[in-house]
Amino acid sequence: KIVINADKIDWDAESHIAILFQATVIDELTTFSADEIKYNTLTGELSAIGKGDSRPSYRFEPKVEKEATK
Repeated sequence: KIVINADKIDWDAESHIAILFQATVIDELTTFSADEIKYNTLTGELSAIGKGDSRPSYRFEPKVEKEATK
């Protein structure tokens, strides 16, 4: 499951590519933000472009599993 927040989304059904503008894509472990994100809905592949002083950002939050006690 992913959550997309974007000012605008252009969708091409034939290529399965969504172009997200001023967007953030969030799943269980990661947050990906950029001025423009290309998102392939078939493969889940993301690519991004930043303009001016903005740069694409990626944040990964690994799940920490507790060690089993003996």
